[in-house]
Amino acid sequence: MSLTLPPSLLIQTWIDIATVTQYPEAQEIARKRLHMFFDDVNQAILYLEMEKTNLTSKSVINNVNQLAN
Repeated sequence: MSLTLPPSLLIQTWIDIATVTQYPEAQEIARKRLHMFFDDVNQAILYLEMEKTNLTSKSVINNVNQLAN
């Protein structure tokens, strides 16, 4: 069974909560949620950066294809 990643916005929300020390209980829950899908917070951050790059790349390719037509 393959694990489907949650939406990027939810991952970003967990990262934001996990890195704020004001609410330790929420921080722990967010870290546990991230750990369900990633080894650590930094890996989740890297995933989001790669997603942004991938989306940007697709957008550029689509624009080039539209110009070619």
